[in-house]
Amino acid sequence: MNEKIQLTVITAQDPPVLSKSFRLDDSGELVKESGGKLFRGQGQVAEPDSIVALADILNTLEPNQALTYGVPIHEKVGIVPKKEVPPEDQINGFPVLSRTRENWRYPDDQGIFMIDVDGPETSEEQIRAKLKKVLPELTGCPSLTRPSASSLIFKDGQEKPLRGVTGHRILIPVSWNAIAVLP
Repeated sequence: MNEKIQLTVITAQDPPVLSKSFRLDDSGELVKESGGKLFRGQGQVAEPDSIVALADILNTLEPNQALTYGVPIHEKVGIVPKKEVPPEDQINGFPVLSRTRENWRYPDDQGIFMIDVDGPETSEEQIRAKLKKVLPELTGCPSLTRPSASSLIFKDGQEKPLRGVTGHRILIPVSWNAIAVLP
């Protein structure tokens, strides 16, 4: 891959956790708790230069962080609801924006085409084969496949998961100009 991939790392301040979480209730049953909706935080454009570098970013995300495949109009921004953007549009020297169309866009060059596939019955190989059948242009393209965030939930100290693979997320670097010409 010659071009850097553009995406944004979001770090939430409110709520303190963005990702889904799981816990055991009093009877030992696994309970899923939804992740938070972003109210306040920061966005920082990241530009990994390979699929391996993208995997490195994913591996370092904390529970209060997430990726978004659009980018803000500034490289580093504060994020607040639209009605709370301060009149001076800055806090602590950073531009402050809401997550609206006028402030966020898809990268001009290379971005991420993200596909979520739900269901444990489909393997990574089956997903890739089906994608290449529908879009032969994907043959030979780098991609990154990970189990979904709800997959492979383990209790500390146990080798057998409480929950197996429940789906996959596939990330494919693409040129947005190329997407416009796909069938």
